[in-house]
Amino acid sequence: MNMNVIEKQVINAVSVVLCTDESKYIDDDSHYLHIPKSLFVRYINNIDLNNVCFELSNLTDPTKPKIYLKKIEPSLTDFDKNILLPNWVCNKLSIDVYGNKISLVPIIQPNKIKRCKIKANNSSYIKMNIKQLLEDKLVQFKCINIDTTFTINKVIFTIVELITVKNDNVNYGLINDELEIDFDVPDDIKFIERRKLLTEKITKIIEDKINSNNEFKTKFNTKKKGIFKFNEYMETQQKQLNEFNPNMNWDEIHNDLLLELEKNFINEPVELDENKKILCDLINDGKMMQTKFVVDNKNSTGYKLNSSISTNSSALTKDDIRKARLEKINMLNTSNTTNINNNI
Repeated sequence: MNMNVIEKQVINAVSVVLCTDESKYIDDDSHYLHIPKSLFVRYINNIDLNNVCFELSNLTDPTKPKIYLKKIEPSLTDFDKNILLPNWVCNKLSIDVYGNKISLVPIIQPNKIKRCKIKANNSSYIKMNIKQLLEDKLVQFKCINIDTTFTINKVIFTIVELITVKNDNVNYGLINDELEIDFDVPDDIKFIERRKLLTEKITKIIEDKINSNNEFKTKFNTKKKGIFKFNEYMETQQKQLNEFNPNMNWDEIHNDLLLELEKNFINEPVELDENKKILCDLINDGKMMQTKFVVDNKNSTGYKLNSSISTNSSALTKDDIRKARLEKINMLNTSNTTNINNNI
């Protein structure tokens, strides 16, 4: 083999959508690579293309992922000196659809993929004959890349793992009819699982808070021996009542769980970001429910508690409020009895 044939080529690349309307080339999942006709002839004459793929990379930004394609054809019409790329490849390489220089390198003896794992953006694919649909789709690509997407019946699938015949974890490789396909948890199911887990954590914090408050309320509700007035009892407990706040501090809960998430997902930025969004939504829901509870309590009708009780009623337990209402009824009964006696 002439080694010059497999040297890196630097060529101007444009999006294929500028050059043709043919559906198989402009399809969102197209894996066709068009190269200058002269280069195409060189490759055909000097390389066994059955066992080759082509590496494409951004020359100005080496941090961008490389993309590997196998299906090559000569470039079209007026663009026969350019590389023509599917739109998704332009996006992956972060190059302008109207033209940027990229590198093209033939890869001899590339990875051969035995198994790939894919993840769907929703679980509706379970209603399809998904195994056959996937096999038909993937085999068209010939070469597949990690973290790339394709669509089947409006469900977007992402390739999340590639395992070679040597059991190596790789970023790309050639595939054949023997490809094994595994499924990761779909995004919508994963969202439900994340939300459920965070909801359980928040609920646990609230329950711990309530249990802690109940220890105080047990002490607070200890009855005095002998006869005493409820107002006097309230005055003696004023300090403890001021310290007792049954409302949840949602910002504190948010900060505590945020620290826990950052610790648990320190090496998984995407998973961390998704959990942060769900946590924020749950905290906002909690704040809204708490605000509504306070407003509803203020607007509710019923017995007016004794005016001498200065403590906010939202800080009282149900038993405390019941006692206050009984005190008010007793006062009314006493007043009525006095009026009757005076009339007599």
